[in-house]
This record gives sequence, C-alpha cells and structure tokens, in this order.
Amino acid sequence: MASHIGDEISPEHAGEPRGKKRRQDVARQACERCRVKKTRCDEQFPCGLCRSLGVECSYSYRKPSRSELSSNALIRVLERLESKVDNIAAKAPGQASYATETWPAEAEAEAEAGHDNARSTSYISPASQEVVETAPKYPQSAIVPWSAHQVIAWKPVLPMLPDAVQLIVSECGIDYASSLELKRPRLPVAPRPGSKDEDSLGSLSVSLVKELCDSYFATFHLCYPFVDRTFFLRHTLPTAINGEFGYDVESCVVLAVMALGCWSKLALHELSEFRAQRRWTASPQTSFHEDRRSSTDPTTPGIAFFNESRKRIGWLINDNCMQSCQYYLLSGLFYAQLVRPVDWWTMTSRASVCCRMFWENVPNSCDEWVMDMQSRLFWNVVMFDNIISQELKFVGCQLDEMAQRIPLPKFVRMKQPAFLPLDTETDEEDSFHQYHFLAQVAHRILLTRTKTTIFVTSEYTSQSVAEELHQQLERWRNRLPAALQFDDDHLVPPPESPSQILAVSWLRLRYIIAKFHFGRPLIHKVIHRPKDATDEELRRCTEIFVQVFSWEPFIRLLSIMKSCMPLKFLICSQFFGQILLVYSFRHNTEPRLRQVLPHTYSQWCAFALGFLQDAARSSPTLAKDAEIATILCQNLILR
Repeated sequence: MASHIGDEISPEHAGEPRGKKRRQDVARQACERCRVKKTRCDEQFPCGLCRSLGVECSYSYRKPSRSELSSNALIRVLERLESKVDNIAAKAPGQASYATETWPAEAEAEAEAGHDNARSTSYISPASQEVVETAPKYPQSAIVPWSAHQVIAWKPVLPMLPDAVQLIVSECGIDYASSLELKRPRLPVAPRPGSKDEDSLGSLSVSLVKELCDSYFATFHLCYPFVDRTFFLRHTLPTAINGEFGYDVESCVVLAVMALGCWSKLALHELSEFRAQRRWTASPQTSFHEDRRSSTDPTTPGIAFFNESRKRIGWLINDNCMQSCQYYLLSGLFYAQLVRPVDWWTMTSRASVCCRMFWENVPNSCDEWVMDMQSRLFWNVVMFDNIISQELKFVGCQLDEMAQRIPLPKFVRMKQPAFLPLDTETDEEDSFHQYHFLAQVAHRILLTRTKTTIFVTSEYTSQSVAEELHQQLERWRNRLPAALQFDDDHLVPPPESPSQILAVSWLRLRYIIAKFHFGRPLIHKVIHRPKDATDEELRRCTEIFVQVFSWEPFIRLLSIMKSCMPLKFLICSQFFGQILLVYSFRHNTEPRLRQVLPHTYSQWCAFALGFLQDAARSSPTLAKDAEIATILCQNLILR
C-alpha cells in the first residue's frame, strides 16, 4: 500500500489532510443568473444553466485581478520586444546603426555629469524613443578579449598553430583554463580531526607566533595592506593567544596570517641565500633557474595553520564584520600563493559580501578609522576580483557601481593610549607602502578604463585614443610621491630589500604592463587584417613587443623571493598569451609581419617557457599552458 501513496496524492495537494474533502474550483467570473442563484457557472457563453433554462446569458464587467494585471504588463513588455525584433529584422544587413547606442564611455560621462536622463532601465518604450539595450551588440571581429588565455581563440591564431596544439585544444576545449581549474581536487586536510596533532596549537610558543606574524608583515603586507598592523598587534593577536586559539574570528585571522607567515619565512630565507651568493644581474641573457617544489605537496608550508583556521571559520560563516572580511582576503592570498585561482576567487567573492554589507548599511556613528579600514578592504577586493575574473570565465563581484562612491583609503591611524610609545620607523615604512598601495589602486582604475574604452568598441580605436591613455599613464607616473618616482634608465630596482623586490618592482612593472595593454588592440587588428597593416602600425607593433620583452628582468627580480609570489598565475597567463602572439607573427603568411619581432624574441621565449614549465607543477591550467608553449617554442627558440 505504501508504494501507491505517492500515486494517489498529487504533488500540489500532498500537504492537505487526507480526510478533508478537496474544495471544487471556483469560477473566476459567473454570469448574472448563476451569480444571483449562487450556483457554479461553467463560464461558457451561454453557460450550461442558462442554456438548459432557455434564458439570456449575460456577464457584467469585472475588475481584473492582481495576477491578471501582472500578466498584462508582461504581455506589453513582450510586445515591445517583438516590435524591436521586427525593426531590427527590417534593416538591411550591414546597415545597423550604432550611432544611437549608449557606449560605456558615454554612459560613464553621463553618470559623472549627474544627468537625470541616464539610462538605468533595461528597456525604454519605443513610443518614447528607440529601444536601447543595456549591453550593445558590437561586431564580433572588433571585440578584443582581455584574457590572455583567450588569445588562442582569436580567429586567425588557432588555424596557424601546429596540429599537435589544435589536437590539445579540440580535446580540452577552447576555454580549458576555467574548466581545468574547476575540476581540481580540494585542498588536503592535514592533520585529520581527532589526530594527536589536532590540539598542537596549545603548545605553540608566543615567540614562534610572533615570528610568523612579523614575517608576514615584512612580505605580503607590503603590497596588500588590508590588515592594520597596530590593531593586529594590540587587539587581534592578544585575543587569539589569550583565548588559546578558540573559535573566534581573531583566532582565524591570526592563523591565516601565520599560514602566510610560513611562506614569508621561506621567502626571506631565499633572499638571504641570494645575498650570500651575490649573483644578481638584470641582464636578459642570464638563464632562469627556479626550484621544482610543488605548492600542492602534502607538506605545503602553512597548511596546518590554514586548516585550523578553516575549521574555525565554519562556526562564523555568517559573520560579515571587518575581521571576517580580512580573513577571507588572507585566505584568498594563501590560495593565490598556492596557484589555486578558483579558491582565490571564492574567498574574494565572500569578502565582497562583507564589503557590501558594510557600505550599504553604514552606521550613523561610525569611527573614522573603521571607515578607512573598510575602504582598504573594499579596494583590495576590487583589485583581486579584477585580476581573477578578467582572466578566467568567472562572474565578477559587480562592484563597479560601488567603486564610484567608495573613497580611497587615507590610512588613518588607530587611536592609542598616550602612554604607549610610537614606533616612528615602522610608521615611515608603512607610509611608503601605503603610497604604493594607492598608486596600485590608481593603476587598476586606469586599466579598467582601458578595457572599457579600447577593448570593447564598434571599431578599432583610433591612435588619438591610445595616445590619450598614454598621457594618462604618464600623469599617473608623474604624480607618484617622490619616494616612488623612477626614470627610464633605471626601471629595475636593485634587490636590496623585500620592499624593493616585492613592492617597488611591481609598481614599475605595472607601468610597462599598461603600455602592453594599450597596444593589444593594435596587435589584434594587425593579426586579423595583416594585408591592411600600414608600415607605421607594424613599427608600433615592434615597440609593443619591446615592452613585452622588458618584463623579463622584473620577473627575475620577483623570483628571488619566489615563495612570496601570489600573482604567479597572472604572470604565467600573460606569458602564455604572449608566446602565442610571438608565434602568430613569426609564422604569419604575410611576410611583413614576420619581420616585426625584435631580434631578442628567441631569448625571451626561452625565458618565458622556463617560467611556465616550472610553474606547471602548481596548476593543471599552467601544466596545459606549458605543454602547448613547449610545442610552439620548438620553432621559436634558436639552438
């Protein structure tokens, strides 16, 4: 009998009492006679009762219900959409006009000017003006993908690649980067819950905890200052230690800092070994050597501390406080160091929720320091989100609108008791890296504007737009504080300290990276229309490749402290895309394009390939990139 219960009770009435008689359906509109007699009307014309009695059947006007009003509104929207489709279909092929579309740059200008007619709705009635879509449809051939991995999907690129590469792409898919990362196994859990090492945190010495935290602030914190050092040392760290690393957010933050501190100790040791050998040179001819340690090894540095933090954050998963946001950013940084971009993106997305919760519900009486800390967190989230979502096919945190109204951080000092001594040396060092962070944010804003102006357009951007972007970049450079200024003759800083290697070098490298991105649409145009390329355009392509090859000494410098390189996935992705570009020019059917590459292209390919092959152990995507790049470089590297 039990097996037939589900058949006897329909899903929509499964929750009704079994002994209760189901109510018959009520007519939505009864005729006048059925309404007076209070009998059930079949809503026919004439209805059954009136037809049997042989009398006239009539219906009075009835006010439409709420659901019918909603349905009518939906029908009107569909009619407007059908009208737009008909208008588009009526246009002759190739005569679609983009003049009436609202381009991203124009929409941004309207918003900044405060115009009331800024388009915020998805559709506008055709009766008032032409229907405008929120996302204009651009000619596919003129859209330049921002992702370096998408270079392989450019129409002229894939057909000219070797058969072995085309076979790999056909087996793994053109978007293999995202799919391979999504299939990765979870980070191993060690030690296991209930093991003898589970309570080992209680036996940690305060000196070891302090050493790992200091190592973190001497490395990762230089570029990503989303943890306030004073607040951490005065509040977060004592709370975690006094509570013996209980299930609180302070303990989670400290454990995440300690996990990164393990990598920091290795990075500082690498710098010490380098200084002892005294073999630094920025020359491109120097061979690139890096160890073959895998960051996904079961003995991954800091994994025990990180797993303890993950175990504790589970009890605090719904918290959206400032320190919760810090924990998610720290976790994302740990995943980035392990070259796990999906996990990094997940933590960044969770941190963005914390930022939204605060900035959409700012307390009336909010401390200035708290507001400034939330600003720090927000802009770190924005930068992390742009790095990951623009390279892989992931949905971003959608913070562009908020970025227009969230102020840049001022790095307000936390109020301290007057009797506590001030560490002026630490304050000066922090100020230097705070300026660096603000310059980093400004650079990211410039790159975002670059993407929305010259990478998405109805036609390849004119030279005047590119020149304007170059002028903005130079203004950014000239406005840097005196301590961050640099000249073209001494771009690569000497490896004198972690600050020079991790902060100063990245700031100057970003200057060169921006120039490369400014030129990518021209590269795209020349590859797609090689016979139409002018001599001036080919000359500019050569200059772009010169900028690409100038990355090498900076990456060598960063590799001195290879255990503190959270942007390794980004570097490898760019190298992979650039190798594809070099191959596309060197093996192009147009003879003029084959002469574009600078004569040092072979040495650069050897360097970039070595970096990719070494990083292959840390990510399945990078392993596939290295496999493809190895095939391509067989004909690019001169023996």
